[in-house]
Amino acid sequence: MNLVDDQENILRLKSVPAKPEQDQELRRSGMTGSDAGICMGVNPFENATTRARVKRGELPEEDISSKESVEWGLAHEGTVAKQFAKRMGFKIQMLNRTFRSKEWPIAHGHLDAKIVGKPWLLEVKTTGEYNAKSWGKEFTEEIPPTYYYQILHYLYCSGYEKAFCAVLIGGNKMRVYEIKRNEERIAELITEEKKFWYDYVKGGIDPPPRTSEEALLQFPLGEVDAALLANPMTIQLHAAVKKLDEEIKSKRGER
Repeated sequence: MNLVDDQENILRLKSVPAKPEQDQELRRSGMTGSDAGICMGVNPFENATTRARVKRGELPEEDISSKESVEWGLAHEGTVAKQFAKRMGFKIQMLNRTFRSKEWPIAHGHLDAKIVGKPWLLEVKTTGEYNAKSWGKEFTEEIPPTYYYQILHYLYCSGYEKAFCAVLIGGNKMRVYEIKRNEERIAELITEEKKFWYDYVKGGIDPPPRTSEEALLQFPLGEVDAALLANPMTIQLHAAVKKLDEEIKSKRGER
């Protein structure tokens, strides 16, 4: 069994060029942990329209393997896990494989580590000092929402009963959080993930835009009157009307 105090295993893990969640084909083949926050509208880095189009093959998948933040996250993963194990008095096993839900195999995810002898998982994060306020009191569930839903997704896929999240902040402070399995929240999440997968990926339609940026991605003609955009519903309706006007003009031969 490979334990975190096995230095050879840590070095082996660091030498892996790409983890399963970085496999672009694997990410497109189903719903991953990084999709969870997008489905729930809490991911600050990517919108649902972009992600759906990537999964449909209409846009290229961003290659994150060479990002400096990703490289440093991988480099620190074993160290943070080791410090977590030391602080908590646990033995942990590092993982490097994909788990699929038995109930809905479309949902899959990569778990960083598990606590030996317990149905508990460990998720490791690294972030800058500027993000410290996004992380609340230790041993609560007060973590950034997109990570909360990512972990719920992993609990769904693995069947585990709870998860710990260890985050290294600014390279010199570690905080530990405890996320318990919440069946109600998991059900809400999987409902949204299934809608995303069957309606927006397989169904080929774009999801309702949540922001002006996302609406303009779907309806670029709306840029002309951007000053009128007030909320996602207004954005969608306004852009749709402009698109319809253009189609009518085109059929009439107007310019």
